[in-house]
Amino acid sequence: MEADLVRVTVAALTHGLPAPMRLQAEDAPLRAAFHADTAPEGCSATLGTLARAVHDPAVPRVANPGHLSEPLRSIWPRVELEPGAVVSARFVPFAPAISGRWIDEEIAHAAFMPVDTAPQVPTTLWQGFESDLRLALQTGCANPVTIPRIQGVLRRWAAALPAHQSDEPLLEHLGLSAAVASALWRLNESSSVDSARPFLLVLIDLGGIQRYLFATANTAAGGIARRLRARSLTLALVAEALGHALVRALDLPLTSILATTGGHSYLLLPHTTRTLQTIHQTWRTLERDLWQQYGGVLTATLATYPIGAGDLASAGGALHELARLRAEEKLHPLGHTVRGPDGWQEGAWLSSESFVGRDVCSACGTRPASTTLREGDPVCEACAGDYRLGAILPRSRFLAWLESAGEADPDSSITILPGYAIQAVRELPSIQGASYLIQSLNDFALPPSVLPIAGRYIATHVPIDGEGVARDFGAIARDAQGAPLLAVVKADVDRLGALFAWGLRRDDAGTADTLARSLALSRVVDTFFTGWVQGLLSYGYHNCYTIYSGGDDLLLVGPWDEALRLLATLQKDFRQYTAHPQITLSAGVAIIRSNTPIADAARVADEQEALAKESGPTGGRNQLAIFDQVLSWDRALVLINRWQGLIGSQGRIPGSILHRWLGYAAAYQQHPGAAGLRALTHFAYDFARNSRDLPQDYREEWQRMLSSAMDGRATECMAELAVLARLLLLSQRGRE
Repeated sequence: MEADLVRVTVAALTHGLPAPMRLQAEDAPLRAAFHADTAPEGCSATLGTLARAVHDPAVPRVANPGHLSEPLRSIWPRVELEPGAVVSARFVPFAPAISGRWIDEEIAHAAFMPVDTAPQVPTTLWQGFESDLRLALQTGCANPVTIPRIQGVLRRWAAALPAHQSDEPLLEHLGLSAAVASALWRLNESSSVDSARPFLLVLIDLGGIQRYLFATANTAAGGIARRLRARSLTLALVAEALGHALVRALDLPLTSILATTGGHSYLLLPHTTRTLQTIHQTWRTLERDLWQQYGGVLTATLATYPIGAGDLASAGGALHELARLRAEEKLHPLGHTVRGPDGWQEGAWLSSESFVGRDVCSACGTRPASTTLREGDPVCEACAGDYRLGAILPRSRFLAWLESAGEADPDSSITILPGYAIQAVRELPSIQGASYLIQSLNDFALPPSVLPIAGRYIATHVPIDGEGVARDFGAIARDAQGAPLLAVVKADVDRLGALFAWGLRRDDAGTADTLARSLALSRVVDTFFTGWVQGLLSYGYHNCYTIYSGGDDLLLVGPWDEALRLLATLQKDFRQYTAHPQITLSAGVAIIRSNTPIADAARVADEQEALAKESGPTGGRNQLAIFDQVLSWDRALVLINRWQGLIGSQGRIPGSILHRWLGYAAAYQQHPGAAGLRALTHFAYDFARNSRDLPQDYREEWQRMLSSAMDGRATECMAELAVLARLLLLSQRGRE
């Protein structure tokens, strides 16, 4: 990448900051980039067009950025999925990005959760921001290493500050500015295919995620937890690696990647003939690389849509059209690999690996075994690599993207794609080979080095023992109170597609869906499922295991009782985070034995989540499903709280009574009408007959539930009866 393009990118990344912060570098070309009369050739035009394209036309550019002392308004009140929602304005705390390793839950809440009253900007925030930026710029404004360093500083500080709009974060504003600036610089070299639409919005969508993740989840092979950890990390990085490959093929900075979350990457590129040709050629190669690396289990879809400056100010239509094109492309996965001009390429389906005289891998079952694990199980080299990497991930603090995959240490790295290897290390000196990017995991502090380092959130928490070794599923199941079982928890945001395509759009002239706000909305959702989930697990739910969490969904495993408490906490935290009645979660829970194949358990949890989204007291969405029962979140949280109170009391209820009451609930649900009412009266009679023998806490709970059923809530109360009875049976198993 040429030095002038680096200078322009650095200039764009810092152009909205106060003068003392953007003019500290000794590099003259950076200073010149802010002054039209002394700017390098092309730089003045680039930044002038940049200002016109990125800022709302109706809002004049603020020459003196005193607005940065104002609080950033939360983006959630901007969202409207249905007319009539009344959402109060809230503010983002003036605080740097929190670490994923909490030391105090109250401090984390204060730094992360939006607040009702406008906070005052602390002097220490600007001092820390300026200090970090000075450190980042020490590598020089013409050095490509400086770009990720500034990005890391902005991720730490600029997410809490406004740009030229009170609810448009400075982080997205400056990131989009850099992408636009580098695209315009390339447009100075070759004209756009369409002058009215000089930019190309690109979406990369990863498919086959659960297929790939659980292909290794065969309990016949040892180290399943380790292999799942490695594959979960791989999934978090493949879409990112595909974006890197396209951007680097075009010799553009990584700032051209606008966002990568939940298996999606969004890029902004110059709309030129060279760009289109390079994308076409590079994507053909990447498709084949995916096919060879992952055997067709993981696939990727590419969609492109040309946009103009107006689409930056109102992006909803462009994002909707991009999603439509993506859906069309998904109908033809691996099209460049398995199809040619004359039809199917039958040879593409044949594996180049010989199975003659070799066992099939006991983990994935798709490749020939080439080695054995410590437990003696024959596995292929890919699954053996997953096993080795999974062992060191719990202790790793950095991910290094290596310039050459050939330099990778096989014991601490994975090859994401041919030519793209990532090494996981605990300390920076352990990195082997040159790195074009180093990601600091869940920590945004910039170390005193000259490396291309930037922080990122990633949910990687796993339970570890006193010696720092990850615990297996059997061990964490034995930590459960009562029955030694696990819970698999699956949850995601309801109506996510509508949220991003239409949530920020308005029919009147006051449009809210600038591309910067759309990117900010994507980031704040992802930050909850990565940064917040990681911190919560590391601080208070040590025995819960992250299979994946990011984008808008999660899949967690833990001791069944701890996992339920975690889920209740996540729901309350998400509700506090958004404070919006139309932005909700749905979740499904599967209670399993520790030796149940995790793929089977995940399918059960997925089925439960589907129940929560499609049926139940709310008619679908914003619910929890467990034991095939669907509860609204309001009732589920009350029920979990009461269950916790009951098992904390001194008494217990005989299992025979609980089993009978389960039968009444089942009879009511299976036979609506008169037969169901008979079951309800049987429950009332049984309770009256046995209530004097129950501990007071239990007696009061069942009396409350029965009274509510008689007051017209019989359907909901029978579902609650079934859930609470099962939870108590599990809790009391093994108790004296």
